[in-house]
Amino acid sequence: MIVGFANKIKAYNSTHAELQALHAGLKLAHDKGLAPLEIDTDSMDIIQLLEHNIFPAYTNTILECRYLLKRLGNPVVRHSFREGNKVAHFLCKLGSKQQHLSSTTTILHSSPDPVKRVIEEDKNEASTTRLVSSSICNSLEVFGNLSIIPTITNSDARPP
Repeated sequence: MIVGFANKIKAYNSTHAELQALHAGLKLAHDKGLAPLEIDTDSMDIIQLLEHNIFPAYTNTILECRYLLKRLGNPVVRHSFREGNKVAHFLCKLGSKQQHLSSTTTILHSSPDPVKRVIEEDKNEASTTRLVSSSICNSLEVFGNLSIIPTITNSDARPP
């Protein structure tokens, strides 16, 4: 972990929370000069919002995210499963446990011991299996999820 952050936020729904987290992360990456980088999110909504703003209420934040992405060299934004980044979810829980809403973000320049344990667990875990429908797999593949292993059905098989 190079740098992390946590903050208690007020969000209208999970997409709004994910968008605020993306914005904070992009701002931190820009301020710290952390490029090149890749962005993984477990929210397909975020990827869709960045490509096509479908929620006018989020327009300002989306435009700011697009601006920061451009300033950071247009890094790839792709879907990954929640299991693929347990550290992000640990930091999310850490922020949600803060007592008060704050306009300042807690910046972590080193990994706290609980985060180190999560990183070690991530490194030591060989793989995680998750069953998803083929239609969801197709959608996730379009969103750049690198964990998708396409299945071959009888209709996909070619005659020898």
